[in-house]
Amino acid sequence: MPEHVHLLIWPTPSQSKVGPILSTIKQSVSKRALKWARDHAPAFLEHLADVAPDGSVTHRFWQRGAGYDRNLWSPIHIWETIDYIHTNPVHRGLCGSPEEWEWSSARAYQDLDAGPLPIDRDHMPPKPVLFSAVVFVGIRLSATDKRARTHSHEDVAMCWRTDL
Repeated sequence: MPEHVHLLIWPTPSQSKVGPILSTIKQSVSKRALKWARDHAPAFLEHLADVAPDGSVTHRFWQRGAGYDRNLWSPIHIWETIDYIHTNPVHRGLCGSPEEWEWSSARAYQDLDAGPLPIDRDHMPPKPVLFSAVVFVGIRLSATDKRARTHSHEDVAMCWRTDL
C-alpha cells in the first residue's frame, strides 16, 4: 500500500516477541528510505520532518507509535486476514485483482509465482472451507465518534469448516 504495510508474522519459539522483529524491519526500512530520499528526492524530506518540542528537526519515515497489531489464534482468523491483505489494494482502487498488486503475496498463494517474499507454507494452517454464509443486521459503536451506526454490506458472518 502506498502509505502503510501489512505483515503476517509467525514468530519462531526462539523469537516469540514480535516487538523486536518489527523494530528490526522498521529501522532498516527507515534508514534505507531516508537515505534514498536524501540522495534522490531531497525536497521530499520536508514531508518527513518531525519537529521536537525543543525545535530540533529529524526525519521520520514511520508514524510515531507501534501501529496496529493483533494476535491471530485460529485458522479462520488467519485466512480472513490473508484475504483482507490481498484484497486491500483492490478495494482501494490500486489494481483490478489481488494478483496484479506488485507487492502482494496473492500470486504465491495461488502458486503463480514466488512473490516478493517467500511464504512459509510448512507452518500455515489449512485453509478452512466455506460451507455457508449468514447475513446479519446489527448496530455497533464507531471507534472514532462513538455514535451508533448500522452494519454495512461488508458485515457478513461466514461459517467455516476445517474438518472436510
